[in-house]
This record gives sequence, C-alpha cells and structure tokens, in this order.
Amino acid sequence: MLKEKSFYFARHGESEHNARGICAGGRTDSPLTSRGESEAYLLRDKVLEVGIERTICSPLLRAKRTAEIAGGPSIFVEEDLKEIDIGIFEDQKEPKIIDYVMDLPWEVPIREGESKAAFTQKIGEAVNKWLSKEEGTLLFVAHGFVYVALLTLIGRKVTREDLKVKNASLIHFHHDGTSWYVVPS
Repeated sequence: MLKEKSFYFARHGESEHNARGICAGGRTDSPLTSRGESEAYLLRDKVLEVGIERTICSPLLRAKRTAEIAGGPSIFVEEDLKEIDIGIFEDQKEPKIIDYVMDLPWEVPIREGESKAAFTQKIGEAVNKWLSKEEGTLLFVAHGFVYVALLTLIGRKVTREDLKVKNASLIHFHHDGTSWYVVPS
C-alpha cells in the first residue's frame, strides 16, 4: 500500500540498451542515448508545468541523468529505486523477459534475480519514506518495473502493456482522498 498522497512518476529516457532491444535490470548501468537526452529535455518542460519541488531518482545512470536534465530544483538519489534484478535475463533480448515475468508466480524469484513480491515491497517502502517526509510535489524518476510495482501498490491489475511504459513519460499518480487515478501528462 502506498501513502495516500499524489505524486508524479517518470521512466528514464531511452538508454543504449533500450535502443538495442536489450534488457537492463538493476545490475546494468546503461547510459542514455542522444535520443534519451532529448526525451529528458522534453520531459523537463512538463515537469516545470506541474511545479515539481523535489525529484527522487534511481542511482542508475539512465534514471539519474534523466532526473538531472528534467527534475526540478532539488534532486535526491534513492538506492532502493533501482530496477528489478532480472537475473539470467540481464543483457538479453526483451521479448523473453516480459512473458517470463508476467507468468511467474508472485513470490518466486526470477532465476538468479529477485521476486516481484520482494521488489514491490522494497519500492513501496522507498516511495512511502519520501511521501511521508517531504512536502510539496514529488517526482520519482526510475524504471519500467518500478512503474509496475507502483501500479500494484495502488491496487491496479497490471497488464503486459504496463511493462511497456514509454521512456521519459510523465505520469501523475493522483489520490483524491478516496481513490487512486493514474493520469499520463
């Protein structure tokens, strides 16, 4: 469960691994491509529009650089926002991982990686820590499976399409006091 406080999420810009169709989990530090940097600059315009006051990002280069370009006045690195450890799928072609992860039971770890349950719990604790201690409008810049974990934490059923969240897209997780809404900006 997430603390009932609205926030924004952005996936990092295109990384070198994204451009080549290769999986980069929490072990691989794939930098942004020039296209990824351009996407981050476009994201910055949206971030300025919504008035982000604090940005919290994954320590991995692709997310950290996106946050540096797009993130607003204050940027903090959160170690626990790294991408899921995808074990044997690290540096492999993408189509294999999506089906495998979606069909894997919740508590079972990805071979030589981590389970969706443990990863989602870790993400929930990290995001709740920041939502509890920070005032103002927060932006979390991280990875595709972090987005999936956030959807799970607000009670939304995750689909294969959710695993394909666009690079550098700004998404508003809005809580109106009763329900959660996920609104792309």
